[in-house]
Amino acid sequence: MSAPTPQPFSDDDRVADGPFGGHEFGVRERGRYTPRPSAYVIVVDARNRIATVHTPGGMFLPGGGLQSNESASEAAVREAWEEAALVVAIQTQLCRASQLVFAADLGAHIDKRSTFFVATLERADSSGGERDHRLHWLPPAAAATSMKHESHAWAIEQLPR
Repeated sequence: MSAPTPQPFSDDDRVADGPFGGHEFGVRERGRYTPRPSAYVIVVDARNRIATVHTPGGMFLPGGGLQSNESASEAAVREAWEEAALVVAIQTQLCRASQLVFAADLGAHIDKRSTFFVATLERADSSGGERDHRLHWLPPAAAATSMKHESHAWAIEQLPR
C-alpha cells in the first residue's frame, strides 16, 4: 500500500530565531543548535485515546522531520503513515514548540522546531509502519506522561477538553 496523499492545508513553516512558537523545552547546553523543522499529529480515537508510537528511543507522537519542499502538514501526514501506518486527515494546527536535544548519532545539538496538528484517523493498516515502531492508544493523561519529549507532553495538554 502506498503512502496517502496529504490533504491541502495552509500552514506557514518558516523558521524564525528564538523559541519556535514561543515555547522551548529541554536544557540549552553550550554549543550551536541546528534548527530541524518537524511535525507531529495528535490523533484521538472514538474511545478518547491518543495515538502514540513506541520506538527503541522512547514514546512519541506520530511524526518527524520535514523533507525539502514539504510543508509541516504534509510531513505530519507522511510520517504518521511511515511510522505507524496511520492514514490521517489534518484538522487544525494546535501549537508549535522547540525541543532541544542532543542527537548522539549525529554528535550535534538539534533544535526540533515542531508543529503539532490535530488530525482524524481515516484508517489504520496493522501490517504497515516501521518495524521497530509500535502503535499504542493511550488515554490523554497516560500519553502525556509517557512522552520522551516535554514538547510532546505539552502539546497533548493543549488539546481542548
